[in-house]
Amino acid sequence: MAAKFTPKIRNFVASSLIDNVSVNQIDEWLPLTGYVEGDIVYYGNNKYIAKETGTSGSIAPTHVNGTDSDGGISWIWVEYLSTNQMFKRNLFVAIGKKTAWDNELIPDDTEVHDINDYDVLQNIIALKRVTGNNFRLAIKRYNWETGTVYSQYDDQKDPLAIDGPESYEHPFYIFTEDNNIYKCINNNNGGMSTSMPTDIGNSMNTLADGYVWKYMGSLDADAVYFLTKDFVPVRYKVEDDGSGQWDVQTSAAKQSLSTFRVLKKTGAFPGAMITTISGGSPLVAAQAYATKNSLDNTLRQILVNPAYIGSGYDLTSKVYAIVQRSGTTGTGGTVGAITVTDGVITNITVGNSGSNYTSGATLLLYDPTNIPTEDAVVSVVITPSNTLQEFTITDGGAGYSEDVMGFIVPGAAGAVGEAVFAPKEGHGYNIVTELCANTAIINARFSEETAYLPIGEANAFRQVSLITDVVDKTTGKPAYNQFYLGPSHSNYGSLILNNIDSNKGYVLYVNNLKRVIRDNGQEEDVKIAVTF
Repeated sequence: MAAKFTPKIRNFVASSLIDNVSVNQIDEWLPLTGYVEGDIVYYGNNKYIAKETGTSGSIAPTHVNGTDSDGGISWIWVEYLSTNQMFKRNLFVAIGKKTAWDNELIPDDTEVHDINDYDVLQNIIALKRVTGNNFRLAIKRYNWETGTVYSQYDDQKDPLAIDGPESYEHPFYIFTEDNNIYKCINNNNGGMSTSMPTDIGNSMNTLADGYVWKYMGSLDADAVYFLTKDFVPVRYKVEDDGSGQWDVQTSAAKQSLSTFRVLKKTGAFPGAMITTISGGSPLVAAQAYATKNSLDNTLRQILVNPAYIGSGYDLTSKVYAIVQRSGTTGTGGTVGAITVTDGVITNITVGNSGSNYTSGATLLLYDPTNIPTEDAVVSVVITPSNTLQEFTITDGGAGYSEDVMGFIVPGAAGAVGEAVFAPKEGHGYNIVTELCANTAIINARFSEETAYLPIGEANAFRQVSLITDVVDKTTGKPAYNQFYLGPSHSNYGSLILNNIDSNKGYVLYVNNLKRVIRDNGQEEDVKIAVTF
């Protein structure tokens, strides 16, 4: 059986990285140490809670059920941890590499083997710890540009697919010069976008170029620290912060419609058009309308009315929109069985005969499996009582599959569209998952601690790295202070400053740079994008 992760696994992994460095440290049990009732410690792979306030004894707790004393405090056993690594883990951004490159204008290529990891650790000058506050999830950045074609949101597309039928041909969301983010709901039948969206309301908005956009959110005040030329930080709102994004989240319509993809169309519409929606058993029905090409009056697109997108649709069913000429009548007619032999339609039966087809009827054939190499030509015979009598096949076409479907439209012209569903919670409910934020942006600014950050040409750095499981040289325990000295710092080994154990830690990321010389008051703004 084939298996496949959904795109949301990328969101999950990226957000889990942030959660991992945000988790509160659980201290290891220590002898002759003061604890308060309710304090949590671990020892070995066991987790304990202090039953009372006092000073611990000299015998470490090792029991795996109930309560036992260490000689000073009684500890309640909580659980066995299959690994306590998650509680020891930490994450640091480091600057290093004092020695020059062979060519200072062209840094050496970055290497990732184990020996190079050792070199990176030895070359560290200073490290700064990063926590959850130094992280933001981010989406790929697509700046809106006039004259560009954007893909419209499609519930059958994978936003991370690179090619193939499940991929988007163009970006389906944009970032504007106003620092707003919009999702493309309809792209005017593949036309060029020439009007930049600016509305930050809750409703979808249709612009002069025919594009329909949904406002998703704007950059927060601190987002400038995480914005890069390639990525835009986004955040799911957990409380009302007065932003337009919060309004969009809370007003999202569950199980609503997004737009319609045109399946089949025929004929011209010289006058008005009537569009009806069927299927889906909604709690609140949506409304739709159609537009036409000005030159020949043929159908252009079928749209959901932004003010009536519906809610409570059965997302496991099909929802269709039928477009007919104004003034035509007829209802209830359906197609029965369609017989296909070697790709040719050989017979079509009437299902329900319907009623009131005073202007005749048109049969639209759509094959969801194959694109026919030749379209069939079929006419609808109407009885004297204005019901469906039979279908006359003039040409059975070629290349049809057995899945071909038939739709009856009153009159001599018509079109049928299949609904594109919004995400199940509605457009705008969760910007992180809807736009697939699979990148974690780490931001660390080196400016606060001059004792740890040397200045001058002799202390120039040429490397930025991301290090985990850093150990404090003095305590021999996981490093949790904000700043540390690395082995290449001139004051490494200082008794009054924090130092790392140069033989501990794992290198997660390395970037070789041109020489950076620090000066008094200078700040290095380091951004690292980790994409999953």
